[in-house]
Amino acid sequence: MNGRSIFLIFLCLCVLIIVGCHANIISMNERKMGYCFDAAYDPDRDRLYVAAGKAGLHIFDVVDGRLEYILTFHDDGYYRNIKIKDGRAFIADTERGLVVLDISKDTPVTKWIQGKVGEGLHIEEKTLFLAAGTGGFYIFDITNQDEPRLYSHVTSVDQPWDVWVHQGLAYLADINQGLVIIDVTSPAQPKQIGFLTWDEEDPMAEVVRGEGNYVYIASGRHGLVVVDVADPTNPVIVSKYAPSPDSFGEGLFVSDHIVYLAIGDKRNHDENGLHILDVSDPYSPKVLGKVLIDDWVEGVFVAGEYAFVTNTWSGVRVIDVQYPEDTSLVDHFASVPEVSN
Repeated sequence: MNGRSIFLIFLCLCVLIIVGCHANIISMNERKMGYCFDAAYDPDRDRLYVAAGKAGLHIFDVVDGRLEYILTFHDDGYYRNIKIKDGRAFIADTERGLVVLDISKDTPVTKWIQGKVGEGLHIEEKTLFLAAGTGGFYIFDITNQDEPRLYSHVTSVDQPWDVWVHQGLAYLADINQGLVIIDVTSPAQPKQIGFLTWDEEDPMAEVVRGEGNYVYIASGRHGLVVVDVADPTNPVIVSKYAPSPDSFGEGLFVSDHIVYLAIGDKRNHDENGLHILDVSDPYSPKVLGKVLIDDWVEGVFVAGEYAFVTNTWSGVRVIDVQYPEDTSLVDHFASVPEVSN
């Protein structure tokens, strides 16, 4: 074997070592970052909370749209969805159901855990609604936030992943069924009154939000499904939005006739990211702007002029959406800092 061959072998080994180390660094960072599913903003403290799967909860101060990392909290379980109310974080945990954290101080304190599965939740005054996947649908009285009391448990639904409530009606995004509408004016005696599907085999209803007489459903490979619920006993699809055949509707936020839609598209990178839609005419959504984002996207929360997009293994991005036609990336948090001993 000549010297040139030995050098080439040595060079290949060095490359393999570097690549292996890089992969290990990425793997370690992903474990620390977790799978960032959802975010919630606390306007009272200007803080952002990111539900990050097995990593737990990332907490940031938000200063002029920029993220100042405080800490990551994880007691156990898999944090998927989060809502903030009166100094408490309510977590839908896919392994433990509903989890209540006291976030009045920098370091959260676990106050209450109950259930086996939690996928999505909604809070309306003193009532909490939990979409629990294979566990059904739960309604809790949270007059005492640290000790929720069960009103009722609906088992007739299939696998609800999310819920939005308006004027005594709960709209469930059921991954296997589509849209399920339940009358919850009496939380102790909920009653299903409406149902709608757009695919008998796989509607993929993941996230639901609403405004007025319309609900908007991020529906996986079906993109965005817009439904007129003026008559909740007879909901009607009025439009759909999917920018490409490979686009997946993953998360959304609705405010003032604007839909902020997280679109995941692994094949068409010109569509992967945040799509901002004008739905003042729900029958004809119009694209106001797009923000292309690397890696898969899951959720979006809008506070003021900023949209916080949960970017799965890549953390969370902050986007200035004050002018939807002219958006800009403000910040990107993608790596938990090393903790010195």
